[in-house]
Amino acid sequence: MAISAKQKFWQQHLQEWETSDLSQSAYCRKHALSLTNFGYWRKRFKSATPTKIIPVVRETSVAGVQLRSPSGWQIALPANLPLESLRQLMATLP
Repeated sequence: MAISAKQKFWQQHLQEWETSDLSQSAYCRKHALSLTNFGYWRKRFKSATPTKIIPVVRETSVAGVQLRSPSGWQIALPANLPLESLRQLMATLP
């Protein structure tokens, strides 16, 4: 599906707003945009955005499994943790 000029317009403004230090209303005032339309497009793009996939490093040792994300969180799990429990845990991670 091709992106329309209107979608590109709002996508550009939403990306610029996210990197600005302005509130939504301040950004809209500065750029003479409708706050209602801004909210509509923000919600529309947010619901269409696929879930991010982040790389996770899995290290297995005699003591267990340790998961580490690039953002810095770590989880240590026992070596005898059932695979299905690990799958359920991975499905709930952000």
